[in-house]
Amino acid sequence: MRPYVDPITWMPFHVDLSKLPNTCWLDLGEFVAGIRALDHAALGLVDGRAFVRALNAQALLARFAMDGLVIPITVIEQTLAEGAKRAGTVPFGKELEAFLSASDHLPDTPASNTTLDARYLADLHAMVGGPGDGAGTMRWRSTTMEGKPWEGVPHEVITPFVEDLMDWLNSADLAAPDPELDAPYRVIRCLLAELYLAWIRPFSMGHHRVLAIFDEAILRGSPNLTRTGLFLSIALYRSGPQYAEERGSAARSSDPLPFLTFCIRGMLDELRSVQRRIGHLQQHGLWRAQLLDLFQEGNDAPTRRQRQILLDLAGASGPVPLNRVGSLSPSLAALYAGVSEKTLRRDMDALVQAGLVQRGPNGLRIDLNTLLVFSR
Repeated sequence: MRPYVDPITWMPFHVDLSKLPNTCWLDLGEFVAGIRALDHAALGLVDGRAFVRALNAQALLARFAMDGLVIPITVIEQTLAEGAKRAGTVPFGKELEAFLSASDHLPDTPASNTTLDARYLADLHAMVGGPGDGAGTMRWRSTTMEGKPWEGVPHEVITPFVEDLMDWLNSADLAAPDPELDAPYRVIRCLLAELYLAWIRPFSMGHHRVLAIFDEAILRGSPNLTRTGLFLSIALYRSGPQYAEERGSAARSSDPLPFLTFCIRGMLDELRSVQRRIGHLQQHGLWRAQLLDLFQEGNDAPTRRQRQILLDLAGASGPVPLNRVGSLSPSLAALYAGVSEKTLRRDMDALVQAGLVQRGPNGLRIDLNTLLVFSR
C-alpha cells in the first residue's frame, strides 16, 4: 500500500478564487444568465418537450457511459417519455430506473445548517446504485485503486477525505461574498466537488452517476440552476481524454483553477450550441406560422403540395436537387404519388417566383433568415 502522504500532498482543499481569470468570470456570468434564460425560451409544446427530453437523454447517456454502462440514446429517450418503470426490460434498465428515481426523490438535507456531508453522499450512492452496485446499500470502495495517486485515495482513509471535502464545500471559503453571486458560486462548488470526488474516488461503481445527483443537490438551492448539471455531464463526456488530463494536471500543480476554467468553457460551449438549436426551432415555428397565413385561403391539391414542400425544405440540412424534392418526406411522397414530374416543376417554379424558395447550383433551398426583419 502506498504511503498516505502521496494523495495528501496535492489535496489541500483550498482554492484562491481571486486568481480565477476575469475572462472565466465573464464566461461563468454568461453561462448562469443563459441557463436562467432557458426557462423563457419560447418553443412550441411539441418541439419543446422533445427538445428537453433529448437534452436530458444526452446527459444521462454521458454519465452512464463514463461509468462504463452503454445505453442507446433512443432507449433513454423512450424511457424518459414513457416513465422509468419501463426501463427494466433493456440492458442496464434497472440502473437507469434507479438513477431516475434518485433524481426524482433526492433525500432531504440534514436538519442542521450543514447541507452536505459524507452520510448524504452515501445515501445518494445507495439510491443511485443498480443491482450490480448493491442498490439500497452504501459501500465505500474497499480496494486501493491502482494507478496515479489522484485516481483514488487509499480506501482506509476515504471517510476522512470525504468529510474534509464536505466541510470545505460548506465553509465560508466557498460561500458567495454577496447574495447576488450565489448562483455562480454554486456552480464553482459543483465543479470543485466534481474534481475532488474524482480524486478521492470513494465508490467502486456508480461514481459518475452519484456525482450527477450530487451536483443537482448542490445546485438546487438556486432557482433555474439545476440544468447546469446536464451541460456539465455532456461537456465532460465530449471532452474525452482531455477530462482525465485536466484532472491530472490540476493534481500535479495543486491548482484547481485551470480545471474550473476548462469546465466552465465546456459548459458554455454546450449552452451556446443549445441556444443555436433553440433559435433554429423558433425560426421553424415562425416559418410554419407564416405558411399557415400564406395558404389559409386555399386547401386544394396544389396548395397542399406547395405548403408541404416549404415545410420539408425548411427542415433539410442543405440544398436539395429537384429530383429529390418529391421524396423528402413520406407526406411529400404521398402528395406527389401518381402525378407527373411536370407537376413538381410547376409547383417549384411557382414557389421560386413567389420568392419563397431559392434556386442555386446545388439545388433548392429556403433561407429562414428572411424571417429576421432587423437583418434586412
